[in-house]
Amino acid sequence: MSCVLLRKCLTKAEDSLYSKLSPQARQHVKRELLSALQQEQVGEIRRKLVYCVSGLASGLIEGGDYPELIPTLFNWCKPETPPALRESALGVFTQLATFLLEKGLEPYLRDLKNVFSASLKDSNSKIRLAALEATSSVILVINKKQRQGFVDLIPLMLQVSCFNLFLIIIGTCKST
Repeated sequence: MSCVLLRKCLTKAEDSLYSKLSPQARQHVKRELLSALQQEQVGEIRRKLVYCVSGLASGLIEGGDYPELIPTLFNWCKPETPPALRESALGVFTQLATFLLEKGLEPYLRDLKNVFSASLKDSNSKIRLAALEATSSVILVINKKQRQGFVDLIPLMLQVSCFNLFLIIIGTCKST
């Protein structure tokens, strides 16, 4: 619950609590949110932290006020990173795509594609599903010309979708 309340305090608004903080306090909040996301072990709390970080970032990236976020997320998407953290990083990319692809993530499209491609092939099904969501979110908001660069991810996306549908069908069959 505290993550939800914090997110409401941090969103980009003239009267937000975040806008009233000193520059040092703002830097501290950004650093501690990333640290909390990196260290959190409980899945539900981690998901709330993803929304909190994304909400804060959506108001800061386009102005260049959160330069450490995107490189940190790319670093967290590396295969040697724990799966829960990779899943969280992909979750932030999913949320950010909806907010500001043209304003903050556009310079990173090539890198995003590479991360998505590797993540769609990951051995962990949760990572593959998170990558499918992130890839889909980005593809939905980029323009037609930019989408062409993601065409070669479609077979991987279909593979992940089919696998997850198969798991759902198997689960349904077992429960009947």
